[in-house]
Amino acid sequence: MSIPKQFSHLKSQARWLTGQEAFQQRPARVLTRLAAWRLKSWRGEHGVVRLESLDSVFVVPPEWRGMSKLAYAFEDLAEPELPWVGTLAPPGSIAVDAGSHYGDYTLALAQAVGADGEVWAVDPSPRFMAICRANVALNHLQNVRFLECGLSHSTGRATLVSDADPSRSHIAAGPAQVGEVIELRSLDSIYEEYGAGRLVSFIKLDIEFSEMAALTGSATVIREHRPVIMIELQQEAQSRAGSSEMELW
Repeated sequence: MSIPKQFSHLKSQARWLTGQEAFQQRPARVLTRLAAWRLKSWRGEHGVVRLESLDSVFVVPPEWRGMSKLAYAFEDLAEPELPWVGTLAPPGSIAVDAGSHYGDYTLALAQAVGADGEVWAVDPSPRFMAICRANVALNHLQNVRFLECGLSHSTGRATLVSDADPSRSHIAAGPAQVGEVIELRSLDSIYEEYGAGRLVSFIKLDIEFSEMAALTGSATVIREHRPVIMIELQQEAQSRAGSSEMELW
């Protein structure tokens, strides 16, 4: 990368950082934790994050790019929805965390639905699921069902493609890409197996290009339960998947 491009990249990163709520509220703490995370990730050390709004502890693996860095530096404010997302999943209901990743939303939803409810933590990556399981166990939660699969319109198999940013791993659009073979399931089929007539109150989808297929495979659950649905919308990602934000809407 040339010097002008490097300078432009650094300016862009600085502009992004100073625009974050966490930095605006506590700039010194964010910068200190960013520097500490640079060292910890270089050493291969896991980081511990206290999510004060959940009274929970969250462990992240030593990755400089992606969710680990943001969670360690920004803490609760890495995911501004965490303090209130649980209000969308009433006690005793089922909440679906698709793209559970390292489990921060899983923790929030598990607290919300309580002992009589259940969270379905869905992620096709064995590595992500292992970390999610560890974080759930660390917080002594026993109402989480772990489903190591990708959500789609039907049952099958696909390829999970890794990314330099681990949080951007995604299901391949075709068979040509190299990656890890994973299982696919529809939410409707999962509900038939595990739902037992209970209410699905909330569905979170953060699954990198696969949202449309997941919604198609959730048609019966959505029609019969009318859950609140939270979806990450990125026009670039939807274009790569042959869809659009408006089509998802």
